[in-house]
Amino acid sequence: MEFCHNIACFPQPVPFKSEGGDCFCCGLVAALRWMYPEKPITFEQAFEFFYQEGHSGDPVFVHSWPGYRKTFSNAHQAGYWLDYTADIVRPEYEPERWPHNYHRLLGGLAYDTADMVEGYLRREYVGWTSIAYDGEGPRTKDGKWNDGDHIVLIDGVRRYWARENGKAKGLRVELHVVCSAQGGRTYWEEAGELMHEHGMGSFWFLRRQVEYPTVELEDC
Repeated sequence: MEFCHNIACFPQPVPFKSEGGDCFCCGLVAALRWMYPEKPITFEQAFEFFYQEGHSGDPVFVHSWPGYRKTFSNAHQAGYWLDYTADIVRPEYEPERWPHNYHRLLGGLAYDTADMVEGYLRREYVGWTSIAYDGEGPRTKDGKWNDGDHIVLIDGVRRYWARENGKAKGLRVELHVVCSAQGGRTYWEEAGELMHEHGMGSFWFLRRQVEYPTVELEDC
């Protein structure tokens, strides 16, 4: 089973406009161009959506997870009308059945996350998530806690049985990643790999705002 929007990636500019990279803005450009092909947004236009009003009233550049709601709101007000929401799969532990050691704390979250993502994708949303680009796992080589440092889009999910010597070896669940790094690329990655090694967890989901038909009620 495979479902994918096949969104075209938008590569990061060289040199970067923002220190450390422009993945957040490139992800927004890719998403909005897919949603609104009739008015393709530019990188410069999208970059302005990350400015918010500071305490003194002056504009402040913000690209952080809680700040993205305002970013999407700015895009909405500029005529790129969006529905958007944040979501995550919360684990359900069975302490009498499993010890839940280390990475097993995540249990079957990869499968559940893929199910959640597919549900949104089939309603014309695209996933926006943060990952640790190098994929070193929960801790870096020097023992420090890892954290997300790269924004990617998730626009597809597929499941298939891996085979070995003509026999089913296991069910693989993969997500389709739209990445702006290294000139831009799209690729399939195992959901468990994205979670365990790259730290994928929370999502913002956004789509072109659904226009519901107007229904006129007859006088009673």
